[in-house]
Amino acid sequence: MKKMLICVMLVITIFSVTAYADDINIIVNDTVLNPDTMPVNIDDRVLVPMRAIFESLGVRVEWDEATYSVTAINDTKALRLSIGNKTVEYGIINSDNAPVFTLKRDIDVAPMIINDRTYVPVRAVSEGVGADVSWHDGTKTVVVNSRQNGYNNVFYSSVSDYNKVYKVDTNGVSRVKLSDISAKDVYYDDGYVYFISADDMLYRVDVNGNNQIQLTDYKTEVIKIENEVVYCLEANEKHKGNLHIINGFDDDLGYVMYPVINNGYIYYNVPKSASMRALNIETGKASDVTMYDNQTLYTYNCMFYGDMILVEDGEYFNNIYAFDSDGANKRALNNSVSRICKNQQYDDNIIYINGDNGQNIYYVKTDKSVNEEVVHMPSDTIFVDVLAQNGDEIYYKNMYRKEIYRANIKTKNSRYIGYGDTLNLFDDKLFIIYDGLYVSNLDGQHQRQIYDKVSEFFAHEGFVYAKDSSYKNIIKSDYSGNCIYLTNDIAYSWDTDIIH
Repeated sequence: MKKMLICVMLVITIFSVTAYADDINIIVNDTVLNPDTMPVNIDDRVLVPMRAIFESLGVRVEWDEATYSVTAINDTKALRLSIGNKTVEYGIINSDNAPVFTLKRDIDVAPMIINDRTYVPVRAVSEGVGADVSWHDGTKTVVVNSRQNGYNNVFYSSVSDYNKVYKVDTNGVSRVKLSDISAKDVYYDDGYVYFISADDMLYRVDVNGNNQIQLTDYKTEVIKIENEVVYCLEANEKHKGNLHIINGFDDDLGYVMYPVINNGYIYYNVPKSASMRALNIETGKASDVTMYDNQTLYTYNCMFYGDMILVEDGEYFNNIYAFDSDGANKRALNNSVSRICKNQQYDDNIIYINGDNGQNIYYVKTDKSVNEEVVHMPSDTIFVDVLAQNGDEIYYKNMYRKEIYRANIKTKNSRYIGYGDTLNLFDDKLFIIYDGLYVSNLDGQHQRQIYDKVSEFFAHEGFVYAKDSSYKNIIKSDYSGNCIYLTNDIAYSWDTDIIH
């Protein structure tokens, strides 16, 4: 009785402050919507009769009288709204054919009841079921269009559906289950989705969910997958650490340590060996990579730089040494206490930190013809890192501060460009993460926030694809911050065919 009284008071209040918007038109997928009651305008937000908008988009509607809530369901998505509540719940239809709600987002105007009709904000509900909404001020028209399938896909394991493997297109329209096996890590390569099951076996399925096969019958740790070849480690106790190459057959190379795949070679350490080994994948020929007699060189101390191996020499004051891919032709590139910067391009200039007199940034050419200081850091600098490189421009920061700088290795010009935790470069744009994701020009100008908080992301052809760090769902946004949600469920692991 109390709930009913509150609802009646709410309806009376709404009706007293709401004017029907006779001049507002609604067009859904090129068809003019003619509901039996007119739209209303609340705080510059258009609300329409619930059933009219949902049914025009092919969405099933369920009304719960006990909770005064509306659940809207299409083939794969679900959303739930409550009368008088500005929080909308978003979810999926799981393998049990039941709605599972995992995400909550606030909207500007709450659903409401007017003259026995449930009114909902047209933008919030349309975008929640995969449609785009635009407002045409001249004609006072709201245009709603169902999105078309994107050309690419995101592949992920859905925590909301027992970690089963799904794909969703890059407009968030088509969501398709690829496997009923619960998965942890998900990878994409050359038309196939690979995944590690809950019991650590490796499987492969094509992008349409067909031809699923089990590739390993042992616990597996994937090192790399490329060109339909899998490089992985066996994790079973009996053969733990054995390196396998799976390419139509399973080739067991035996026990190795710290394997790395790069430029046609497998680099690894053999236990009780005094060398790092370089195995040519095509020829099967192995060669040793050594610094000195009876001294082991470990792969995790190396940087694999195009067709070169770079090493910080810990024996003689951390000079940088270079090797050819097969470990031959060892030569020193400089003569200083040095730390190789990991985030740099494969070009003729190797960026490093010179620790002889502070933490100054240098570059040396691979032929040693130039070895020059780029940035002279303040004397109180404890640790500096180069975050990215774009041609002759490098981006760096003092790791104990948030200021990010840009310097040219040729002109030596350096300037402050932004404030943040980390930085990435995509599409000739600068992306900085600091309490949100921001984009700017490469010089740090015209910065704007794209999204609130993300844990991992990449950008391609004007769009950012990211994992929300709060709800763990996958989002897509243009560089102006116009965002759509590709998944209404929690993604555990994800990959994509966009930039492969």
